[in-house]
Formats: sequence, C-alpha cells, structure tokens
Amino acid sequence: MQNRRAFLKTAGAAAALSATCGKMTWASEYSPVWESSDKAAQFLKEIVAIDSLNANFEQTATRPEMWDEYYTRALEAGITATGVTTAQGINDFDTFARETSYNLRKIAADDRFMVVRAAGDIRRAHEEGKYGFFWNSQSAEILNNQPDIYMPVAKSMGLGTMGLAYNERQRAGDGNFVLSPGPISAYGKTVVDAMQRHGVLVDTSHASEPTALSTIEYAKKMRPDLPVIETHSSAHALYSGYPEGEIRLRTSSDERIQAVADTGGVVSLCMLPFIMISPQTELTRPQDVVDRIDYMRDLTSIDNVGLSSDDGFDWSKIYEFGKSNPEQFDDGGLSAAVNKLATTGIGEAAKIYAAIIDEMWLRGYSDEDVKKVMGGNFSRIFEQVWG
Repeated sequence: MQNRRAFLKTAGAAAALSATCGKMTWASEYSPVWESSDKAAQFLKEIVAIDSLNANFEQTATRPEMWDEYYTRALEAGITATGVTTAQGINDFDTFARETSYNLRKIAADDRFMVVRAAGDIRRAHEEGKYGFFWNSQSAEILNNQPDIYMPVAKSMGLGTMGLAYNERQRAGDGNFVLSPGPISAYGKTVVDAMQRHGVLVDTSHASEPTALSTIEYAKKMRPDLPVIETHSSAHALYSGYPEGEIRLRTSSDERIQAVADTGGVVSLCMLPFIMISPQTELTRPQDVVDRIDYMRDLTSIDNVGLSSDDGFDWSKIYEFGKSNPEQFDDGGLSAAVNKLATTGIGEAAKIYAAIIDEMWLRGYSDEDVKKVMGGNFSRIFEQVWG
C-alpha cells in the first residue's frame, strides 16, 4: 500500500493539500488534484464524461457553498453529468423528495445546471456547456411498498437509476452485508417490473451476490432489450482484505460482472479506495483505476466499463451517519473504520478523470475506448432505457 507521505513525494500533491496541514481533514475539497497533460484536460472537455454516482447528500455539506463549489469544479473540468444519491437504506419517499428538492432548488438558481431525464438532455448539457443531474436511490424503500404509484412520480422528478437493497435486508432483496443472503423477493420483482416500465435503470451495486444475480436474471427474462447496471462497484478479483469466498463492500464477482455485461450493461468502477483496492487503502490513484479498466475489458469488453466517484461533500458526516445508523452498516465496524481512513484519498471526478485519460493513453487505449469509459457507454444505455 502506498501511504500518504509517499504519495505526496511522488505525485507532487503537497500544494493541493497544503490547506490541510496541522489538522485532520475530511472534506472532498481536500482530495488530491492529479496532474494531467494539457491534451487530456482538453480532451475531457470535448467529450461526454459521466460520474455515474456520488453521495453528495445535503447533510454532508459542512458549508452552504460546498454544493456550488463541488459542481463548479466538475463543470470546469469537463464532467458532463452525474447521478446524485438522494436516498439510501431505509429512506422512504419523503426523504427522497426532500433530498431531491435540495438539489432542484440549487439547480433552479443557476442556469449552468440542469436536470437530465433523457439521453438527449445529456447531449444538450454537453453542447451548451452545462452540467446535468439525475438521481439515484440506493434502495427501493422510497416506493413505500407501492411501486406502481411512486415509481412514475420519482421518475418525473429525475430518478434515473435505482437499487433494490442497500446494505441490509430489505423488502426487495438482500444487501451486501447480509450474512446469509437470498435472491430477489417477489416484491423485488414487482419493483423491477415498474422500473422497466417507467424507464429507470436497474442498479445491482449494493445487492448481495444472490440478490444481484437473480435480479439480473429476472430483468433479462422480462425485458431482454434493457440493460442492467452497477453504478458504483468494483472487481472482487482485484480486491484484497477479505477471507477467500467472502464478497462484501460492493465488490462484484466475475460471474456477476459478466452477467451485467450479458444484458448489455455497464459496471461502473467506484473510486473509493476502500471499495476499489482494499479496506486498508487510503488513496485511489489513476493507475489503480486503469488496472481495473484493464481487467474489466479483458473479462467482458470496453463497452461494459464506466466510472463513479461515490464521493461525498464531507466524509466526517458520512462517518457520523454510519455510527448513528448501525443497522445499515452491520459489518462489525468495517465501514466506520474505512470511512474514517479514506478521508482525503477519494477520486473526485473533476480531479482525477483527466489523469485517468493520460494513463489509458499510456497503456495504448484509443480515443474511442477512452470516450466509452468516460461516458459513452452510459450514454448508449441511457438512450436505450430513458429514450
């Protein structure tokens, strides 16, 4: 593992982190800006680039300006759109509506930002130099056990992707911390039906292996023309720190990755170091990301790979949330430990995407391949599902 001192020496990030000297820092604004070539920085601005999921909840902002600062950084770097988490775990529809309204108020106050509900909106955001938002719910609890009623409403508000279960056992299926997980429930199948009917992408990121695999199988059976995705996951084969055979913390088996690919879907690599690399890792580097792009390309194809930050405004708030909601993080304290460890080593899209492009070019990827990973693959899928 490369520790932070070694990183500061080798990556020249001391200036970027100088504001953190002498105190513990948690906020995403202190994450490192990775050096990139002018060519990569310009290329990023010329293509569609998508961060398929972040976790920038209102309660993770310790200053009112954080929302504007974060998304201004993204817009200026050339990121086109992001999927913002507006509900997770046991959150019901009211929570989803409140969190979505927080973002909508911000968007309404600044014409640089827009909600994207269709693939054409992504293209328009890119062409007009704007930044697009769609919403993700990391569980199906927002549907209040009535998917036919709440799904179309959530979709009209900008819901674009949704998972069935968060970490724990929920009505639609089992999350990734359930020790003896089962398949998708009968209710979960009605949720998938509603998602496919209303143009919301099925996201199996947080699901346990049995729930994920059975969800993918059911979704493909019902609508073989529609892909399934994972908005923030990683390849278990390249992950270290768990006993053999134990798959948790959103790492996906080769079987699961292939199953998603077989639907025409995308597995989006989560750039949290403790999800991508190991529970002990403090920093995500561009080469770590491209190592996993290499693996995913060889396992499936370059058409099935995307990127996500799963970032938060201030990780001290995420850490506190986990401590105060232990039922959602029933993993023996692992989540609390890793959330506290990776305070400033997260890959914020605005600060790392251009450096990832450089690393991909260094390894021989074509411009077309880079475009696919950065956002082209998701653009294709949005066209299929959102229209």
